[in-house]
Amino acid sequence: MRFFKRSVFVLLLGALILGSHGLEILAGEPLPATASADSGAAGPTAAADAAGGNSAPSAVAAPAGPSLAELKVMADTVWVLLTGMLVFFMNLGFACVESGFARAKNCVNILSKNFIVFAVSAIGFWLIGWGLMFGNGSPYAGTEGLLMVGGRDNSPATASLESLVKADIKDGMGIDLDDEGTAKKYEKLVAEIGDLSEKARLTEFKVVDGAATGVFPVTLNIPDKGEFKKEYPATDFYWGNYAAISWSGIPLWAKFFFQLVFCGTAATIVSGAVAERIKYHSFIIFSFIMAMAVYPIVGHWIWGGGWLSSLGFVDFAGSTQVHSIGGWAALVGAMVLGPRIGKYGPGGKINAIPGHSLSLATIGCFVLWFGWFGFNPGSTMGVDPAAIAEIVVTTNTAAAAATLSATLVAWLLLGKPDLGMTLNGCLAGLVAITAPCAFVTVGASVIIGLIAGALVVVGVLFFDRIRCDDPVGATSVHLLNGVFGTLAVGLFATPDRIGRSGNSAAKAGLFYGGGFDQFISQLTGVVACAIYVVVVTGIAWMILKYTIGIRVSPEEEREGLDLGEHGNEAYPGFVMTSGVR
Repeated sequence: MRFFKRSVFVLLLGALILGSHGLEILAGEPLPATASADSGAAGPTAAADAAGGNSAPSAVAAPAGPSLAELKVMADTVWVLLTGMLVFFMNLGFACVESGFARAKNCVNILSKNFIVFAVSAIGFWLIGWGLMFGNGSPYAGTEGLLMVGGRDNSPATASLESLVKADIKDGMGIDLDDEGTAKKYEKLVAEIGDLSEKARLTEFKVVDGAATGVFPVTLNIPDKGEFKKEYPATDFYWGNYAAISWSGIPLWAKFFFQLVFCGTAATIVSGAVAERIKYHSFIIFSFIMAMAVYPIVGHWIWGGGWLSSLGFVDFAGSTQVHSIGGWAALVGAMVLGPRIGKYGPGGKINAIPGHSLSLATIGCFVLWFGWFGFNPGSTMGVDPAAIAEIVVTTNTAAAAATLSATLVAWLLLGKPDLGMTLNGCLAGLVAITAPCAFVTVGASVIIGLIAGALVVVGVLFFDRIRCDDPVGATSVHLLNGVFGTLAVGLFATPDRIGRSGNSAAKAGLFYGGGFDQFISQLTGVVACAIYVVVVTGIAWMILKYTIGIRVSPEEEREGLDLGEHGNEAYPGFVMTSGVR
């Protein structure tokens, strides 16, 4: 024992000595000259001494570090990937919430659906979803770079050739072609610059070691000013098939990953509404349809430079693009499937079917709340400290306000502060603030959260009244509050924040002097999304229903989908009471 103590003391003493030496190095002390480990040759000081000289060692030039622009790309990439990983982690939250709100006999089925839906989304979105959503093309769908993210792209370049040429003309000749009046005067010149920019985008530049080589020459005859002539290196401007997302200065695959996890979230929402009675393989096929034909088409309209964005419609992080899409698809699925056995009785009677673990649901809600700090702030897709900080607070504040209002409204309407309503209230606030999180004040986020919390409680009761059986309240959380959050942009967006959308057609909200213009744009987007998703998913659900079937047999539903669909149980060996099952 004494030997052991002495050994530990010697090790600690050695660590302290090495640590103090390291601190000296960090403080700016020069490193001693050492011999090369490979050659065994003496360092420069020893060599000079051996030669009898006292000259100082020759300085070795340090390699040049990354430029500020390169550091910016690094920081933005790390930020986007980390927040994307937080959004990916939300899959655990959805799995816990949904399985906790479901009965124990269906727990394995719920967990399996939430696990496999992301795998399905990953393959489907990679295969064609990304190209349809962000590929250049028509205002309604991408047509370039469709398959397997295989289009041309020189990210992280962001600027268009058009913007570079206009900036140089302004600096060199004093003509501001971004000014509306000046642009009208030089209308032909502006059109010529636009044509050159499009030609540059389509040019097949040679790529060496991941970087474009070559230049694009620009020659213009400017009235009353003379000739403008300049060659632009291909590395200085964006060219490729995914121009709609070229504003984000990060590598292509970082953009893809971040957008992928959002696609996976939309598909996951459907799982809860159709829980406890859908066939496993039918759900998998439908998830592929979501990832390849539903989510990316609406995504092109909103985030891919499509017709909705040209109207000024904005959705910062996806109240419509993620949550309403998932909510509409979930609503249609729940209606086509029909309610669970025993959910509704004669005379409009509604029978409660409690979940098996509110503990699991609470854990899941905490995971989702945490993940939303990647979902909303990460949608900056770059390090913008002021925007990120405010978005974090508006997101959190809306969730907190909705938690309180949902608890209070449930207490008033149901007589007890129902925990399930409290949890869904928190999620409702998060969904509602997702679209306006970057455009509103913290005070406005409180109002949005308070409304969202009340709306989700009323929504759960409403859907039960119309006999739409949604075991987890997905339609009330994601559909109703996705719609409300999208419209909230048209009410609460401030003039100094709406610019964060990057959409020049967007305006301030009604309550901040912008009139009804932005609200009408938001309403147009809500209606367009509803029509497209309801029609396409309705067709998809009906085709599945009348071909392979979408609902398990009554016997399997009563026994539980864990045994019928998967052949195993979440809690083997546990004795389940009738209330738990």
